[in-house]
This record gives sequence, structure tokens and C-alpha cells, in this order.
Amino acid sequence: MDSLLERLDGTNLRHAFYLISPYETAVQRLEDVPNYGIEVSTWWFIFILLEFFILIISGKEDRLALNDSITSITAGMLSQCFKFGGRTVAIFLYVFIWNNFRILELPWDSPWTWILCLFFQDFMYYLGHRAVHEAGFFWGLHTIHHSSEYYNLSTALRQAAIQDAGLAIYDVLQVRSRDKVHHGRNPYCIDKNYGGVFIIWDRMFNTFEAERKEDPPIYGLITNEETFNQLWLQFHTLIYILFFKAWEKDEKGEPKFRGFLEKLKASFYPPGWYPGVPTVSFFHWKSLVNPAHGVPEVQR
Repeated sequence: MDSLLERLDGTNLRHAFYLISPYETAVQRLEDVPNYGIEVSTWWFIFILLEFFILIISGKEDRLALNDSITSITAGMLSQCFKFGGRTVAIFLYVFIWNNFRILELPWDSPWTWILCLFFQDFMYYLGHRAVHEAGFFWGLHTIHHSSEYYNLSTALRQAAIQDAGLAIYDVLQVRSRDKVHHGRNPYCIDKNYGGVFIIWDRMFNTFEAERKEDPPIYGLITNEETFNQLWLQFHTLIYILFFKAWEKDEKGEPKFRGFLEKLKASFYPPGWYPGVPTVSFFHWKSLVNPAHGVPEVQR
């Protein structure tokens, strides 16, 4: 209990809002890097409770559901249990590349190094985030994060247990209104607004979409889940894309994916791809030319 209360200080409060400087967050050794997630966790839970009370007092109970929030918090706890695997892979690869293939060594205590890393890491976050939406079965590692039909602070904790392991390579390389669009299932919201800190990457690669006041985002998946079962939410989409999608049949009983190559594409092309749907190459995967293809309008 004492350690939890000790985390409720001004420094961790600033860190919860990313109010930091290069001088206090640059360290020389890997083992000196603080676990910022743990340090700000107490503040985060206080924010969640405070939001709950504010929504209830203001008569906006429709913006939250206790069972949904418990599912999100449980997913966050489970993701922390599995996080060591992905982080271990990423750190091992990083150290191996650094020790054997580094070309340039920048001063660790320079604010310019910190700023350069901020932009580069944010770009790698954009790539990794876009990959888990578009690069085939990677979507199965991320689906749970979008499975909530609510948009509140607890939703941020609804993380995939094994996503870090799948995206370790991006860790090596690497506004609320925007995120509301990203979590929407309206056709115009699909595969938009991947950026973490900066909006420039979405602008550069044509994935930015502003919120439309006449068509506000409705949250969740295109086909919403009808369960709060944690294991189902974590793994069923991954299993479906890897093992079952390629064997789907149309209304006439004919295979939708013909031949070995098309069946292979079913697992590696965008989750919304079917034979005949146009794609375009981006980085090392395929993106749909029209991400809204086949996405039904939301029934309000």
C-alpha cells in the first residue's frame, strides 16, 4: 500500500501526461530505464474512477459499462504478464544490432539525440500500429483493443496479450478526436489515424481522417463481439485468420479463395481483403486501396 501511495507524486502525474524533458528521461544504461507504466499506474486508476463518478453524476452512464471496463482492465493486466516476452525479444535484437552493426553513436545525454529519437520512435509506432491493422494475421494480435463499444479511459487498458512479441522488430527500429475516429467502425473511420504523438505521419501517408460531426464515430468492431470472455477476445481473430478464413465459401458453396497462393494471401493480406479487392503495397505489406470496401454503414 505504501508503494502505491508513494507513486502519487507530482513527477508521476506529469509523466502520466507526457510532461517530461530530455534531461530527466535520458539515461546512459539500459538497466537504468524506469518502468514508467508502473510508476503512473496508480494515477491512471484514479483517473478511471474519477471519470466513472463524473459520468454517473452528470447522467452519462451510457458512456460506460462496468462489465466492459472490467474486461478492459483484465486485458491490461494480462498484457503485462505477457509483455516480458515481446520486450525480451526486442531488447535482445536491439542489443545484438547495437553491438555488431551500429554505424553511428550519438551522445546519450544530448537533447538533440532525445528529440531525434522521439520523432524516429513515433514514426516506428506509426508503422507498427498500421501493420497490426493491415498486415494480415497481425490484426488478430490487436483486435481486442478495438472490441469495446465504449470510449473511455479504461478502454486504453484493453491491450493484446501477445502483440509485443509480434511487433518486436518495430520496437527495435523504432488528440483525442483523432483516436475517436481510429476506434470508430463507421466506414470512413476504418484504418485511419495511426499516429501516436505526431499527426504528420498520417498526413504524409494519406491515413488521416478528421471526425465528422454529422457522422460521429460509433465504437467497436465491424462485427461486434457478443462476449466478455478474455481468452476468446484475445485469440479468436488470430486463429480465424490463420486457420479458417482461407477455407470460407460463398453462398453457392464455392471456395472464396482458390489455389494455394490465394489461401496464403488470406492470412497475410489485409483482414478485409478477398480476391478481386484492389490493394497497394506499403512498406512490407499490402493495404486496401479503399479501406471502407465492404464495410456497412452503422445502424444508429
